[in-house]
Order: sequence, then structure tokens, then C-alpha cells
Amino acid sequence: MKVLGPKASLKDCYEVYKTLKSGWWTKGPKVAELEERFAKFVGKKYAVAVDSCTSALTLALRVHEVRGEVVTTPMTFASTALAPMYCGLKVRFSDIDPDNLCLDPKKLRIRPNTGAVIVVHSHGNQADIAGIRSKFKGLIIEDNAHCGGMAAEDGVCEGDIQCWSFQSVKVWPAGDGGMITTDDYEIYKKLKPMTWCGIKETTWDRETGKGYNWDYVIDSLGYKCYMNDIIATLVLSKMDRIEKMNQRRRDIAFYYDTHLDIDPCDLPACSGTYQYYTIKTEYRDQVADKLREAGISTSVHFKPLSEHPFFKRCIIDPLPVTDRVWKQLLTLPIFDGMTNRQVRYVVKKFNEIVG
Repeated sequence: MKVLGPKASLKDCYEVYKTLKSGWWTKGPKVAELEERFAKFVGKKYAVAVDSCTSALTLALRVHEVRGEVVTTPMTFASTALAPMYCGLKVRFSDIDPDNLCLDPKKLRIRPNTGAVIVVHSHGNQADIAGIRSKFKGLIIEDNAHCGGMAAEDGVCEGDIQCWSFQSVKVWPAGDGGMITTDDYEIYKKLKPMTWCGIKETTWDRETGKGYNWDYVIDSLGYKCYMNDIIATLVLSKMDRIEKMNQRRRDIAFYYDTHLDIDPCDLPACSGTYQYYTIKTEYRDQVADKLREAGISTSVHFKPLSEHPFFKRCIIDPLPVTDRVWKQLLTLPIFDGMTNRQVRYVVKKFNEIVG
């Protein structure tokens, strides 16, 4: 039996087909609809759709004109640290909490030149933003790439600005794409033209408004990183069932929790999305090899950025927890389309191996 990953639904395919037939593929009515609905969905006033969470993080830093250094976690994908570098900023890693794999406020060291902290809700686990805020009064950017379907009441919108992802392996997958959310109208006004080369009004706005549809004004620096209508259609297609998708992940996680032959201390923290179901085991590589032989795909989330040569420059403070914990991490398959038979198969094979 192969246990690999999710696929698009027939509804997703049909909605994309309708958008393709409409003739409007770029930033248009579907993007506008998604921005309005997404802001309401997560409990924020404004949303700006972009082509990736990487772009969202980069624009969040640029729109706030951050200076100095940015502190973030090494337990994340490269984009979290690359975005500050794209802005000419230095990055400094801070150590993690061994249970939720997020930044540990107790380990956080703020320096006079710290301009922002990027908090990652790793694996969909809620980071302690209140604890971080008690030590740092400046800009807190939330990397919510693992939090698709969660909202303000879930505790993942407590920072100053949020960056979301719809990349293909996320809990709200659309191939790619990202979103920025904020309650600050002035920041929102600056962000909109930044996604489209500094142009204030989109082609769709001009097409449906008054005046000449070819006429526009550029009065600020911008980038080409807007979302297109094809991606927006995929995100919208899943919006009405994202909670059902996440509930399926939680159900699978509960089955794993109660049936895997593993110490409860090595099970993952409770998550709102279970972006990843990541256990701890001293025999990670051996278990992964045996599961692969059984047709079960596993992964490691994450090999810390501090382990990569390029990011060694970001290690200023010691990272003892990160250095120890990551070597034990193994992510088991979890996705909303996973069948009960597949879940039982994973448990059966895992227990045979560790037994």
C-alpha cells in the first residue's frame, strides 16, 4: 500500500475549469473575492493576496521599514530567514521550546538593534506570542504558513501582521500562493500597490471602474508578486470545507496518539491543524527507512536552518534544544484525504518496526 500525499478534489478541478473558461486568469475578481472573504474568515480587517508566503514575509518587513536585525527560529523552512535577507537585514536565530517546537520566550534575547521578531507557529502549534511580547515591544510578524483554517480566536493572530501560505503541502493547499493580514489601514494601503509594481489600481479595478482601463499611476516602489485568479479559485474552493479538512487531520492525529507504540512524551503537541504529525524517536533514520520499504512516505520537519552552511552566519546565541531535538524528529503521513485503511496501515507498520 502506498501512503504518499493529497490530491485535488473534483470540486477544485471544476472551479478552476470555470475560471479558465472565464478568460480572466490574472489578478481579478477571484483574488478580490478571496481577499475579502479571507480577512473575515481569520478575523482581521484587511487581507492582501500574494504569490507566496515568502513574498508575504518580505513585504511585511518592507512595508514596516524594518531596520537592524530580525530574530526568528531555526526550526523552519528557509523562507522565514531568507525574507529578511532579501531586505538587507541580518538574521539571528533563537532557540525553541522542545514541546511545541516554536520560539521559546525564555531563550529570547533582545538587543538594541532588534527591529522585528518573526514567530513561526511551527507544525500548527500555537507559539507563545504573549510571552514574546513581554520581552519585545517592537514588530512581531507571524509566519502562519502552518495555520490554514485557524483564526484570531485560535491565538494565531496576536502579532502585528500575519503571513499565510497555500503552498501545495500546506493544510490549505492551492499549489502556491500566500496572504498578508493586518488591522492597520495605513499598512494595508501601502501593501496593495507593493504587490503590483507600485500600481495603485489593479487591472480588474480599472476594468470595472470609470475612466480609461489603460490608465494607471505609479508613485511608489512595488514588486510583481500578486496572486492570480487560478490560485485564488483553488483557495476559495477549499474555504467552505477547510474546517472539515482540519478536523480530519485532528481525527487522524488522535488515532495516532492512541494507537502508536511510543512513549506519550514523544508524541507531538496538540495542534489546531496538524500541518505535520511529528513524533520523536532516537531511531528516526532506521524507522524512516523501514517505513519507506513498506510504501510509507515520511519526512523530517525540520532540518534546522542552523544546520545549513549558508545560515551559519545567523548563529550568535547557543541553540542547545534545537541541536538536540531535531535529530529525533520524524513526520508521519497526515492529510485530509487519507483513508482509515491507510491510517491503520501506518500504525501497524510503525508498531511492527519499533516493536
